[in-house]
Amino acid sequence: AGYFHPTFLYESILNFLLAIILWRTFKKNQQAGKPAGRVLALYLIGYGLIRFLMEFLRLDETAMLGPLRLPQVVAGVMVVVGYVFFKNPPLNLPPARQRGETFPPSSIEGGG
Repeated sequence: AGYFHPTFLYESILNFLLAIILWRTFKKNQQAGKPAGRVLALYLIGYGLIRFLMEFLRLDETAMLGPLRLPQVVAGVMVVVGYVFFKNPPLNLPPARQRGETFPPSSIEGGG
C-alpha cells in the first residue's frame, strides 16, 4: 500500500466550488433574462473538466482508449457537448419565470 492521491476529496472540493459557481450563474442568468439551459451547459463543461483531470491521479485500473482512460474520453465528450449547447442552445426558451412557470412546478408541490 503506497501513497495515493485522495481523488475523492479533491473531486468533492472541486464539485462544491463548481456548485457555488453554477448557483451564482443561475441567479445572474435569471436576473438578466438569459435563456434557460446555460447552467446545464456549464455543469457539463465544469464537471467534465474536473473528472478529466482527476483521472490522471487515479491509480485503479480501467479500460483504456488509446492513451486515455475511458472515463476521460466520456468526460471529454461531456465538455464538448456542454460547449456546443452553451454556444448554440438547442431550444432558445426564455427563462422559466418569463414563461410563467414556477419552481418547483405546481403539479408536484402538493405531493399528491
